Amino acid sequence: MSAAPLLTAVVLSYDRPAYLRRALASLVAEPIGDREILVVDNRSASSGEVSAVVATFPEVRLVSLPQNRGFTGGMNEGLGVATGRYVLLTEDDIVLRRGCLEALLAEAGAESRPRILTGVMLDEGTERVRAAGGDVDLGPPFRMRVTGAGEDVAAIAPAPYPTSFAPGAFLFLPRVALSALRGFRDDYFMYMEDVELCLRAKRLGIGIMVVPAARVEHLGPTSLGSRSLDFHKTKNLLATYLLHAPYRALPAVAARYGLLGVLRRLGSGRQELVPYLRAWLWILANMPRLLGERRALNRAPRGTR
Repeated sequence: MSAAPLLTAVVLSYDRPAYLRRALASLVAEPIGDREILVVDNRSASSGEVSAVVATFPEVRLVSLPQNRGFTGGMNEGLGVATGRYVLLTEDDIVLRRGCLEALLAEAGAESRPRILTGVMLDEGTERVRAAGGDVDLGPPFRMRVTGAGEDVAAIAPAPYPTSFAPGAFLFLPRVALSALRGFRDDYFMYMEDVELCLRAKRLGIGIMVVPAARVEHLGPTSLGSRSLDFHKTKNLLATYLLHAPYRALPAVAARYGLLGVLRRLGSGRQELVPYLRAWLWILANMPRLLGERRALNRAPRGTR
């Protein structure tokens, strides 16, 4: 039986075969021999093209899903079959700059304690920072500060530094941390899944670090919204509060995102109101389960500290 590779790269794909080709080319070009590369393809109209792209990279394995399971379901499927000691989670619109994996592996080996690592995400073809870690404040209201956003990458200090948030499209972590975290929440589908994962990591004593020498480029614009995605955005925001905000904050959350949120959307018609109400119905139906999971997380051992 062959030994497990040092690294597994999980690339989530959905309906962007041209982007995927560039993402895979950057991964294959990294001088890391002991690795496996998996493409997890959420079913789309372009899945045939995605399969053809993957076939041009003999060292890449395709995991085809029969339906679109979103960011969380697709990533969790990849995590379930990954065998590497370390796992890189990325997407088809992320291109690695040369030396990215070497920088992440070097930092991972610099300390025995398992940590989540990320790097600096740049806008395509520029030195302008898109994200270099960040901080989340559940308030309410919800606030996120993205480190370095819009700045030149030269403004980012070169030494690794701690952060409380890392984007789900660029995460690097050891298998022992994955075992403690158990992946993303499948019920989130997409949006806020990385915020929730980072909040959970903090409560389990798993640190998060930015490695500035590890750089990637984000291709193209952010995807446009839809009524379905608006439902997930609201649902996941409320679920994150139930799972992680102090109990004393929950009445203010209910007021701000409940009655006031509905009133703000009444003048916008069904397009905004319906997914918002659906999200609240989902939260009310799942509240006992979410609060039970919160209590279980509070009791979980902090053995990864």
